Amino acid sequence: MAVEYKFRIYVQNPIVFGAAVRIITKLGIYFHYHILRHTFATTLVTNKVDIKVAQELMRQ
Repeated sequence: MAVEYKFRIYVQNPIVFGAAVRIITKLGIYFHYHILRHTFATTLVTNKVDIKVAQELMRQ
């Protein structure tokens, strides 16, 4: 559950999230929140996290 906690703090902190988006945009990198979500899910599955646990962490 530690992964979920860190992930939620980062995404739910509007100051950190906004700053990260501005920096990434200035670097010319395409970014959208949904890409971060897909990356998180892929990382879970790649590291052999049980699919039911991954679904719970993703709140699916």
